[in-house]
Amino acid sequence: YVDREAFDKVLPYTDVFLYDLKAIDPEIHFMCTGRTNERILDNLRYLDSVGARIELRIPSVPGYNDGEIEKMAAFISELKHISKIRVLPYHNYAGSKYRALDMEYTLPDRIPTSPELECARKALGARSN
Repeated sequence: YVDREAFDKVLPYTDVFLYDLKAIDPEIHFMCTGRTNERILDNLRYLDSVGARIELRIPSVPGYNDGEIEKMAAFISELKHISKIRVLPYHNYAGSKYRALDMEYTLPDRIPTSPELECARKALGARSN
């Protein structure tokens, strides 16, 4: 979530960009992060257009972005320079820290199951792991 000029400054020195993709739907992305995703998607398209090597990291968060996998797969299919796609299982490790600080933890307690992760990996194609 940076200005394109920031990418231009680091492009000559960067072998691979680790790029998180949380959702395609702007409302779901806003619900997950508190920010819109227009800049994030535009920057990803830009990096791809200049031939940057990109490793996508997609967190799988049940009840938040689990319905976005097919949309992400369609979006990613238009990109040419994705070297790897990683589906990262959500974990709820921070929940106890929030409770200890008497803060509200709004993310789910449920972590994705192995079959759910495998389904997401298959939907994203052979470049995933």
